[in-house]
Amino acid sequence: MRHLYRLAAWAALALLAGACASYRYIPPQTAAGRQCVTTCDTNKQLCAAGKEQTAAVKAQACETRRATQLSACLAVAGNDKAAREQCAKKVGYCSTYADTSACDEGYRSCYVQCGGQVVLEED
Repeated sequence: MRHLYRLAAWAALALLAGACASYRYIPPQTAAGRQCVTTCDTNKQLCAAGKEQTAAVKAQACETRRATQLSACLAVAGNDKAAREQCAKKVGYCSTYADTSACDEGYRSCYVQCGGQVVLEED
């Protein structure tokens, strides 16, 4: 199980490294458009905060399960040093990663709807 978490982490890093693109934002021409973008900013912040809170709750639940599994394994292992060392290896890794990419996509869409332009710039 731990191997799967490491594999997933490496895959995510590879995707991030391969996705070396940035965006240039050209603001709307009108005051109403710029005010609209302010709403987009707020919505993006709320979205990201929600994703981060969800990730934190999931991570806490994972840590609780992990601690319970470790405790049970150690109880079964008793005084066997090798078995106790294996317990630490058996329990999984808990991630606290919050994927906010949907928030970014929503922001770009909102920005364009407000009259701004979003230009993809490949790095």
